[in-house]
Amino acid sequence: MTSAPLAERLSIPSGPLFFPVTAYGPDGGVDLDVYRAHVRRGVEAGAAAVFACCGTGEFHALTPEEFEACVRAAVEVTEGRVPVVAGAGYGTALAVRYARIAEA
Repeated sequence: MTSAPLAERLSIPSGPLFFPVTAYGPDGGVDLDVYRAHVRRGVEAGAAAVFACCGTGEFHALTPEEFEACVRAAVEVTEGRVPVVAGAGYGTALAVRYARIAEA
């Protein structure tokens, strides 16, 4: 569910909606340093919102722990300057779990 303040902020975007690709390292794990830098550059370039783990296809490849780490990193990097929207999916039970992880 989108909160009223978020819906208002997204109704007339002041820049592009940014869907950062989740970075992976040589070991196959998420590279949070590269991901943070990518998100930071997107916001500095004028993104109106960051859509973490939901628009570039990697959502289904992330464990819940990786998902949480990426969403947390995006929230920390944006520092409230733009909204962060996180993906949620699979069946209803897992979608609720992912939504709760993102909300936390």
